[in-house]
Amino acid sequence: LAGLPARMIVPHGEPFEINCSVQYRSFWRPQRARGQYERQPNLEAAVKEGAVQLKIPGQVQPGLLKIRLGDVTRSVAISPTHRPSLKQMSASIQLPEYLQYPVQAEKIQNGSINVLEGSRVVFHGQASRALASAELRLVGDDPLPLRVQAEKFSSDPLNLDAVTYCTFNWQDELGLSSAGAWRLNTLPLKDTPPMPELADLAREVAILETEVLQLKTVGHDDFGVRELGLVWELVTEWQ
Repeated sequence: LAGLPARMIVPHGEPFEINCSVQYRSFWRPQRARGQYERQPNLEAAVKEGAVQLKIPGQVQPGLLKIRLGDVTRSVAISPTHRPSLKQMSASIQLPEYLQYPVQAEKIQNGSINVLEGSRVVFHGQASRALASAELRLVGDDPLPLRVQAEKFSSDPLNLDAVTYCTFNWQDELGLSSAGAWRLNTLPLKDTPPMPELADLAREVAILETEVLQLKTVGHDDFGVRELGLVWELVTEWQ
């Protein structure tokens, strides 16, 4: 039996497979291998094209897996380990230049984020364990590698105007990947125009020449009002 590691790290509680090659050195060519994890029932697998593949049920405790073929026995130490999970995700959002806002930091919760059209977004994530690699996939595009430093990862600035969702995957230094692609829904927002208003003023007002008319001006905008002014035009000249 060849190609067996001395130790395997496997996903906690999930079935796994172990493969090895077979080389016969005698006229005796047994065609079925047996595997036993600790004191659990024996498992069997046929030798096919010079190889054996044993399927092991999910384990939650470390143990020793013994594999036998004929008069040969090999042992592999098995370490069930939880897959790396996502601890937190955030985004740095650079709003369109015309707004003249600094970069906005936003924590991502409930798997969704609102993004104003024309913005550039950098994602920052942290996993439960030091990572070897991570990638981001936008809808319909190839995976994009992410920068990894220990358990943290980050993306390049992205334009998400035509993106409805994206997915993240990562793999830790033990060789375990995330349980599945982590999906983030992106909800595009349009910048609605500002709304000026002359509050508490009727459409027609009559005053004496000696009176003063107070004008209360109010401005509304979904991303704030920088300046508010008033311009008037004389449309009728009295003789």
